[in-house]
Amino acid sequence: MYAFPVTLSQAIQDRGHEVEHTHCDSLITIPYGVRNGSIGFTLPPVQSSRPLNKYNLVRRWIREQEYGHRVTRAILNSSPDYVTSANAALSAQERVLRLCKQNCVPLVFWFQDLIGLATSRVLKSKLPTLSSVSGRCFQSLEGGLLRKSDAIIAITEDFILPFRSLGFYRIAAL
Repeated sequence: MYAFPVTLSQAIQDRGHEVEHTHCDSLITIPYGVRNGSIGFTLPPVQSSRPLNKYNLVRRWIREQEYGHRVTRAILNSSPDYVTSANAALSAQERVLRLCKQNCVPLVFWFQDLIGLATSRVLKSKLPTLSSVSGRCFQSLEGGLLRKSDAIIAITEDFILPFRSLGFYRIAAL
């Protein structure tokens, strides 16, 4: 769990909304001083069967698939009015988007990193012969997820102009 999405959840709560901030328990990066109950909303983890091994591409892909399956179950169980998804693996984000569309739940895509581009760079160093095609696939997937989301929140205003030049108009900076 990262500090910026927790800050967003606090801001949403301050506007009178009930917040449940679900997070992947495989990433142990809880911001200093943030614990369940200390901030006025719950922080239920999505339990994974094993820790995320980000350096083993096959095992990482398996864990990301598992997370996508489990987070969509958590979303269904909470029956939200809307979902804000942040820092999720693209395959998990795709499952979340599909679930939200099927259940008429608006999805807000919290945009912090170019995951598709970062994935392309990692693949280039690990699988040079496949990186070009697979990298384009990840970048295309990310673009599609952004286009199909109901809104985008960018971590910085610097992202707004490039997004608008690509035709994204439902975007705001935090």
